Amino acid sequence: MTEFNIDDLAVKLAGVAGALVNMRYLQGSPMARISKAASGSLVSYYAAPHVAHLTACPRA
Repeated sequence: MTEFNIDDLAVKLAGVAGALVNMRYLQGSPMARISKAASGSLVSYYAAPHVAHLTACPRA
Protein backbone atom coordinates (compact mmCIF):
# COMPACT_ATOMS: atom_id res chain seq x y z
CA MET A 1 0.00 0.00 0.00
CA THR A 2 1.34 3.44 -0.87
CA GLU A 3 1.53 6.26 1.62
CA PHE A 4 -0.31 9.52 1.03
CA ASN A 5 2.10 12.44 0.79
CA ILE A 6 0.63 15.93 0.41
CA ASP A 7 3.87 17.27 -1.11
CA ASP A 8 3.78 14.71 -3.91
CA LEU A 9 0.13 15.51 -4.57
CA ALA A 10 0.91 19.24 -4.78
CA VAL A 11 3.71 18.61 -7.25
CA LYS A 12 1.48 16.48 -9.47
CA LEU A 13 -1.37 18.99 -9.43
CA ALA A 14 0.81 21.99 -10.27
CA GLY A 15 0.47 21.46 -14.02
CA VAL A 16 -3.28 21.01 -13.77
CA ALA A 17 -3.64 24.14 -11.63
CA GLY A 18 -1.58 26.17 -14.10
CA ALA A 19 -3.70 24.98 -17.00
CA LEU A 20 -6.90 25.86 -15.20
CA VAL A 21 -5.66 29.36 -14.36
CA ASN A 22 -4.67 29.93 -17.98
CA MET A 23 -8.09 28.85 -19.29
CA ARG A 24 -9.18 32.48 -19.01
CA TYR A 25 -6.51 33.58 -21.49
CA LEU A 26 -6.97 30.83 -24.08
CA GLN A 27 -8.76 31.61 -27.33
CA GLY A 28 -11.32 29.40 -29.04
CA SER A 29 -14.45 27.47 -28.27
CA PRO A 30 -14.99 25.97 -24.82
CA MET A 31 -14.12 22.50 -26.13
CA ALA A 32 -10.88 23.78 -27.71
CA ARG A 33 -9.96 25.51 -24.45
CA ILE A 34 -10.57 22.35 -22.43
CA SER A 35 -8.55 20.34 -24.93
CA LYS A 36 -5.62 22.77 -24.71
CA ALA A 37 -5.72 22.74 -20.91
CA ALA A 38 -5.87 18.94 -20.75
CA SER A 39 -3.03 18.46 -23.23
CA GLY A 40 -0.91 21.05 -21.41
CA SER A 41 -1.53 19.26 -18.13
CA LEU A 42 -0.52 15.92 -19.62
CA VAL A 43 2.66 17.33 -21.14
CA SER A 44 3.54 18.93 -17.82
CA TYR A 45 2.85 15.71 -15.92
CA TYR A 46 4.96 13.51 -18.19
CA ALA A 47 7.74 15.98 -19.07
CA ALA A 48 8.41 17.32 -15.56
CA PRO A 49 10.47 14.33 -14.33
CA HIS A 50 12.64 14.41 -17.45
CA VAL A 51 13.25 18.16 -17.21
CA ALA A 52 13.97 17.86 -13.49
CA HIS A 53 16.54 15.16 -14.25
CA LEU A 54 18.19 17.30 -16.94
CA THR A 55 18.37 20.34 -14.67
CA ALA A 56 19.44 18.32 -11.59
CA CYS A 57 16.38 19.34 -9.56
CA PRO A 58 15.74 16.97 -6.67
CA ARG A 59 12.00 16.64 -7.30
CA ALA A 60 9.65 16.87 -10.24
